[in-house]
Amino acid sequence: MREKFIELYQYNWWANTRVLHEIDGLTDDEFAADLGGSFSSISQTINHILWVEWLFLKRWNGLSTEDIITPFNLKKEELGISREELQQQQNAYFQALKEPALDDPLQYLDSKGQPVTILLWQAIMQGINHSTFHRGQIVAKFRQLGKMPPLTDFIRYCREMEEKQDD
Repeated sequence: MREKFIELYQYNWWANTRVLHEIDGLTDDEFAADLGGSFSSISQTINHILWVEWLFLKRWNGLSTEDIITPFNLKKEELGISREELQQQQNAYFQALKEPALDDPLQYLDSKGQPVTILLWQAIMQGINHSTFHRGQIVAKFRQLGKMPPLTDFIRYCREMEEKQDD
């Protein structure tokens, strides 16, 4: 199961990178435009994705999240740096993760300060699911702006990885 989670996080990194690449092509006004939804702008949505991924990484490691309890407000040019650092730390986490630990209980305080106890594999899956959900919102916002959205489907990722192996 550990290897499957590593593969899913590789997909997550790939998809986030594609989104960030398309965000680079937006004007500052498009990046900050109020387009409605749970997070009104592409800026707020991508910042939320990165912030929550950092929160989950700290939780998986059993660390306090008090130092990043305030949501991110990164500028466009800062997003890639945060994602690269996050990817390096997630990669190190998954390389050190032992299979039996996936079934261990994980306890943390949620963003409202409420105690949560779930299995580690469930928390890892929640991190993937959360990012996928909000990337879908970013795709919708690109369409609202009349822009071609990034293609981030899992099947596209699988096909691209298969093509790379064939090369």
